[in-house]
Amino acid sequence: MVEYNRQLNSNDLNSTINLVCDECGIEANRLTCLKKHGQEPKKIKFDCSTYHKGKCDFCGKTRYVTEVRDYFYPDFNLLKT
Repeated sequence: MVEYNRQLNSNDLNSTINLVCDECGIEANRLTCLKKHGQEPKKIKFDCSTYHKGKCDFCGKTRYVTEVRDYFYPDFNLLKT
């Protein structure tokens, strides 16, 4: 597996999330775009992604998941409540 160069911070949720479901990935991308650009995203995810059945690293549910890069590396800290 390719290791991406990210700064690891124990308080940073993004460093622990690798595989996500559509629901979590799309919402995190939407919130990231609203925060960074003040508007909804032009694309919610890549057109072509590879999914497999697994556990979403954010919500913990067993669903079809893919890599966070397919949602343009959103900020998952924005989804924390």
